Amino acid sequence: MNKKIKQLFKEIPTAEPSNKLYGKILFAIEKDKQIKRKIGFWFFAFTTILAFLSLIPAILYLLANLSSSGFYRYISLIFSDTEILLSNWKDYSMTLIESVPFAQITICFSIIFLILCLLKMLANSLPKKLLN
Repeated sequence: MNKKIKQLFKEIPTAEPSNKLYGKILFAIEKDKQIKRKIGFWFFAFTTILAFLSLIPAILYLLANLSSSGFYRYISLIFSDTEILLSNWKDYSMTLIESVPFAQITICFSIIFLILCLLKMLANSLPKKLLN
């Protein structure tokens, strides 16, 4: 059975497209690639702008939490009461760690990481003519 099928496929004449049709096919493929590249570029450009815009409220929220948690006041103690801090450094370090808003810092760094990834994808989606 397999031999007969192989023999039938060998006997089928191969059809080659004319040069004009071949050129049109290649042109259509290249045009499709350009359209996909443009769509990808504008998608990554738009999402990068959105990520930058989302970074602003995240940083403002982080700064508000830093000031409301008393983190700035604990840090200022380093410069004003160094002797007391050195004698009670364990309690001071625990208080300082407890006052840091880790969730907001994580959110800000996640958005920054997202922006960096989007900028890389945006650079990869640029037309090759612009990179030369």
